[in-house]
Amino acid sequence: MKGIRFFAVLSLGLFLFTGCKKNNTIGATASITVNPDGSVNFPDADGTLYALQVKGYDTYNGTSYSASQVANAWFGTFPNITDAGIVKANSKVLTNTYNYYNAMAFLNSGDTLFTGNGATVTWNVQGNTISGVPAFSHTDNAALPAGPEFTLPAAININNSITINHTATTGNIGVIYTLSGSKGDTTKFIPNSSSSITFSSTEVQAVAVSSDYISLSVMPVNYTSAVYSGKKYYFVKLLQYRRETITQ
Repeated sequence: MKGIRFFAVLSLGLFLFTGCKKNNTIGATASITVNPDGSVNFPDADGTLYALQVKGYDTYNGTSYSASQVANAWFGTFPNITDAGIVKANSKVLTNTYNYYNAMAFLNSGDTLFTGNGATVTWNVQGNTISGVPAFSHTDNAALPAGPEFTLPAAININNSITINHTATTGNIGVIYTLSGSKGDTTKFIPNSSSSITFSSTEVQAVAVSSDYISLSVMPVNYTSAVYSGKKYYFVKLLQYRRETITQ
């Protein structure tokens, strides 16, 4: 299914929340920047741990959806990430693939990673004295960003621009929008709160062809940070809503 493909790509894409020389500042928090592709840069991070909750709606305007949760983490100085021993999100052990840590749960099947409406997660990091990652435990009970409810048209003409309005997001670092089609995807970032996004016809045509599918992901982002053994770690909360429709 396209949705499963999207979730897998997103899960890997979260590791792009890294340092990059070319970036866009995002208002008052000058040290935290966002790159043109929507990836977030925490320049002083010794590691970043992500809790993502996803709603993939079954139709362009319906209320039923498939829900999943994703936990990701990396440690070190990106891209020179390092082993941190066993890493758990609550009781779930994350898979370590080349020092990228990842786990996924599908809520519709009764599996969970996080608890409560705020996706509370206690991170337990075993640590690694050789790589310099300390052992620590941290409970991230920061609230998830507000859910960006929206619908799509029954069909989108790729020769026209498209504007989508959604319920407002507040108290966030910003909102990442991703338009995806069979030709690829394009991402935009709006800092702080947002309630709409516009993609030009050129941007629509760059990702989609006529008589095919196209999807929109709206994902507000917020974060907290903490210091353990002199090292600074960021704990990121993301809430992604996604819908799919057809093109003309």
